[in-house]
Amino acid sequence: MNSYFSKLKIVLFLLIGCSFFSQKLPTSNEIISEYYKALGGLAKLEQVKYLKMQTTLTVDSKSYAGTEAWIAPNIFKKTQKLGHEEVIQLFDGKFGYVSQGDHREAMSEPIVQKLQKRKLIAALEFDADDFNKVEEARNGQQQFYVLIKSDSKIYFDKQTKLLSKIETSQGNQNFSDYKSFDGILFPTKIITTGQNKTSELTYQNILVNREVTYDDLQ
Repeated sequence: MNSYFSKLKIVLFLLIGCSFFSQKLPTSNEIISEYYKALGGLAKLEQVKYLKMQTTLTVDSKSYAGTEAWIAPNIFKKTQKLGHEEVIQLFDGKFGYVSQGDHREAMSEPIVQKLQKRKLIAALEFDADDFNKVEEARNGQQQFYVLIKSDSKIYFDKQTKLLSKIETSQGNQNFSDYKSFDGILFPTKIITTGQNKTSELTYQNILVNREVTYDDLQ
């Protein structure tokens, strides 16, 4: 009898083990779709035409207040107070510049080309076809699905379905403190590391679809 139960335990163990290891990973399209649902739904994300927000940039324990104003699909103005001066970044969809005090410099062509591909809601820039592999990862108790392409790894929290981290050869970005504004979740803290530097960007008072005019960007 004991021999019978011992064999039964082995069979059950093997069946459970095979079931565990043969679990199929979700596709990149399924992971991104679940991410959109967690943020508030694809339809709601696509309805966003304007964004306004306040920001705080922290570098080397020093904090700098700023603002951002966006018009879909990729027009924006960003400001950042650096001491007595203000740094302004402005992009009109075709051209852009960065100014500080009396100095103004046009954005380079590679940066312009990159910004022309931007979307007002950055999450909508993900294309499932860009990823060639899906893996699993763990950091302590937190588990992730990882979308992989040639130059980056994108980590999505298994439990919340939300974007957690982006790894590239240039550095990493960690996304946290998600909060709801007008029914859409936004990460209100982004920590960027790379080239021996770390910066923290936090967002406050995000206004969704409160009209931004071109005069606001002047």
